[in-house]
Amino acid sequence: KKEESEKARKEKQRMANATKKMRKTKDDMNDITWYRDKSSPRFTNINGFFCYIGNKDKSNPWLRIRIQYVADDWLFIEKYIINVDGKKYTISEQKSGEIETDNGSGDIWEWLDRTVSNDEYEIIKAIAHGNKVKIRYVGRQYHKDKTISGRQKQALRNIIDAYEALGGTMK
Repeated sequence: KKEESEKARKEKQRMANATKKMRKTKDDMNDITWYRDKSSPRFTNINGFFCYIGNKDKSNPWLRIRIQYVADDWLFIEKYIINVDGKKYTISEQKSGEIETDNGSGDIWEWLDRTVSNDEYEIIKAIAHGNKVKIRYVGRQYHKDKTISGRQKQALRNIIDAYEALGGTMK
């Protein structure tokens, strides 16, 4: 009994440590708690590559990926090519129209926001632990390259830790 109590206490502490780096919000209508790394953008009008976690009581958490592009010219993004230390990965739309667009105040926004697949989880882990990581936003006619920053990679590592601490696994 004492061992079980100590194990439960350590697991609770591990989860608290993993989630304390997160910004936590509660969706009371859908009974979902959302966890985002504190450094991840709050709004769509900032470039970003990040993941976040959804969790309902008594169910396994799920992981979402969000890739945001902000500029003053449209790319009409069709896919993302990510170069991690010389190895290339591709993230594409799974269904037409999945990469959304909007504009205002002279800026345009293009973004992808969806549940992470098993393959994407491996890509995210590679990015999180990569040294030199670049993303290419591939549009209909043009493309734009950006570097995934050390801060973004650390945020991905924080999210992976919190996801696993909350009981998340990829099958």
